[in-house]
Amino acid sequence: MQFKRTSHSLFGLLASSLIAISSAAIAANPEPSRTELFNEALELINSGKTLEAADKYAALLQQDPEDYSIETNYGYVLTLLGKNVDAIMHLEHATQLNPKYDLAWLNLGIAYQGTGDKQKSRKSFEEYLKLAPKGEESDRIRAHLKIENDENTFAGGDTSTTDYVQSITARSRSPWPSERMPIKVFIADGSKMEGYKPEYLDLAQQAFADWHNAAPAELSYKFVDTPSGADITVAWIRDKAQIVSISEGGDTTYLQDGLGMKSAEIKLLLLDPAPQKLTPRLMRWITLHEVGHAFGLLGHSPSPTDIMYTVAPQTVVGSMPELSARDKVTISKFYTADIGTDWLALNDAGVDAAKRKDYTTALKKYAEAMTLTSSDVPRKNAVRSHYAFAIQLIQGGDMKSPEQHFKSALTLEHQKRDENFPILVEAYARYLRMLNRNAEASAIEKENH
Repeated sequence: MQFKRTSHSLFGLLASSLIAISSAAIAANPEPSRTELFNEALELINSGKTLEAADKYAALLQQDPEDYSIETNYGYVLTLLGKNVDAIMHLEHATQLNPKYDLAWLNLGIAYQGTGDKQKSRKSFEEYLKLAPKGEESDRIRAHLKIENDENTFAGGDTSTTDYVQSITARSRSPWPSERMPIKVFIADGSKMEGYKPEYLDLAQQAFADWHNAAPAELSYKFVDTPSGADITVAWIRDKAQIVSISEGGDTTYLQDGLGMKSAEIKLLLLDPAPQKLTPRLMRWITLHEVGHAFGLLGHSPSPTDIMYTVAPQTVVGSMPELSARDKVTISKFYTADIGTDWLALNDAGVDAAKRKDYTTALKKYAEAMTLTSSDVPRKNAVRSHYAFAIQLIQGGDMKSPEQHFKSALTLEHQKRDENFPILVEAYARYLRMLNRNAEASAIEKENH
């Protein structure tokens, strides 16, 4: 049994698209006396001149410090500049001036998100949704809150200051196995696609190198020229329907088996996260984040300073995003420390062994899996393997060994007595009669009728 799972970048929303100031997050023009200055600020934002736009809004606030729409837009710009604390001050003021202004709450939630204050961020987003249940950003916010809930369910107690291994292993304990190293990586040619920039290829390649350098002895890869036989593929797309949400910028799907990670597919969206532009800076973060998922980090960090945080950094200025110290420690521990094994991996290993008719190994893996979960899946698989093993032994001429497997299967089935139970009773009774143990066969049938 293999599981296909989607890792949202995954489980988060790109803040650059959440801070929507296009037709949604920028207020209507204020009084005509300030129209020219207001429009200049808008044009500066649209052209990427964020610092100059901040100066314009500061000048507007000097003229009217009680204008909630200007406070909202100024807070937005400060968030883009990475000045989340200052942004919060202005956005809180905006919500006080007009508690019904939905966009102030939206941008306030994003500013708090940038500081890592998830509680206040959530409260602000919830206020936004109350005021604008069908707003332009409502679906994205709901999706983000759901993702955040999922993350808290898996690893809400991760308080480590040096890494976020607990957050990762709460979701999966299956790195790429050494048997599949070096991981073969194919990056598609995007040169003929609209929105693609030549430096994007370099950014994708560098993302693989950066994660490898954090655990060089255990994590290795090599680039290949064709997708055939590749373990990880990277594709450039413009179809929003191919990813979970346009606001995420990318998507990673993967397969695991009993050994660990088996394959991964990364899709990178070549569309602007309106109203901003898809810049090399943003693509740098997206590629690092998605490659982290493809290398097995399927959860997220609880800290906004890490690449594997659920959302991209809001700031559009400063140096390019890089792996944090915590990112590096986490990937290193994930591949070098004893992080244990999750029941899904053990169950998958059992399934793979059963397909090879190696029932001894399969039963061992299922038994280990049953000690780690209350799920009924490994128990059912163990019943099937005991039964199949017994039949295999009979067909091979061994009439002594099958009995232990029939008994073990019936013992496991006694816990549930599902649809397999009567089949097992009948098969066991037939086996006993083949040995001329007719009285025992009848007793088994009567006892389990």
